[in-house]
Amino acid sequence: MSRSDLNTGLETQKLVSIPLAGIPQSSFETLVKFSKSYLVAAVCPRTEFSSLEIHNSTLITASYDATVRLWDLITGDCVQVLDGQFLRVLRPHPTMEGRGAQPGSNAQIRVENYFVTWFWGFPTFTIWKMALDEDLERNKSTKIMATSMRQIGHEDHEVACLAARDRTVATGGRDCTVRLWDIMSGECIWLSIGHTDDVTCIELNQTQCFSLSSYGTLRVWNIETGECHQVIGSRQEPIYQISVLPSSYIYAYLDGTLIARDSISSRLKYQLSGIKANFHHNGDKMVAGSVDGIRVWDVQSGKLVKESSSDFGNCSTVFALLGEHYAVAIVRRDEKVWLDVWDLVDYS
Repeated sequence: MSRSDLNTGLETQKLVSIPLAGIPQSSFETLVKFSKSYLVAAVCPRTEFSSLEIHNSTLITASYDATVRLWDLITGDCVQVLDGQFLRVLRPHPTMEGRGAQPGSNAQIRVENYFVTWFWGFPTFTIWKMALDEDLERNKSTKIMATSMRQIGHEDHEVACLAARDRTVATGGRDCTVRLWDIMSGECIWLSIGHTDDVTCIELNQTQCFSLSSYGTLRVWNIETGECHQVIGSRQEPIYQISVLPSSYIYAYLDGTLIARDSISSRLKYQLSGIKANFHHNGDKMVAGSVDGIRVWDVQSGKLVKESSSDFGNCSTVFALLGEHYAVAIVRRDEKVWLDVWDLVDYS
């Protein structure tokens, strides 16, 4: 689709463009995380932060010094350092009621109070529990925000990637296996073999586990049984990113092709081309860089709903969608690093 095919109602409007000073142009890490109240953009040397999570007014950061730190987003103070061998931090996705639990049952857990840390290539990961407001009120002097619940893993399984959803954690390993764990009991629910190389990316939805290997092969597993019911080959270009929704899953190739499939049947829903950077979605809209600039699609149909006129050149871009109205991009442009905010609302 050319720009002349688009009516003017599709055009986005850039609200602000902020230069980010003190950042090396050639080598930096860009991480974006947001909640209902906060947007955190970490733009720093590659030896600094490796991942971010937000819990209420607390920012949780994992760093390449193998520590996890908790920060007060109101004051900017570091309030706790978790020492150990940690390189990644992740909060479980709180959409299920707990594996196998019925709504309202005692099996429900408050997953918003938990997070997981792990180190690439290590055989274990750690479950942490965030202190509740009433706990902090009782123990003002200690200022302990997070406590370790348990370590989970197996000596033969070197964790290379991890995904969490409610009380379920999925890990992909350098041993080519995919494993599903219960974070409350620490038990391995199932172990599945199928990949022939390292598992580098893993995702979960309510009924399926999606694993991606270093050669770009995607496998889809039944979350209850561990049975593989779909294998997608790598073509000439490997798959480099995957994201899942309740009714579909989306993956992108290095050649700029993006494909969406139905979660149950794996039927092709739509295919897009010209994707230039990592895509991001909020369950309703999807945003990514394209050969023409920034584009926004309906995530269910693949219909183009917005497009910018900016040219990002050959820069690397990190996007985030903020609610229904805004998109945020961190870009390299004019030998500087910029934070751009785009208005996605159609005022026509």
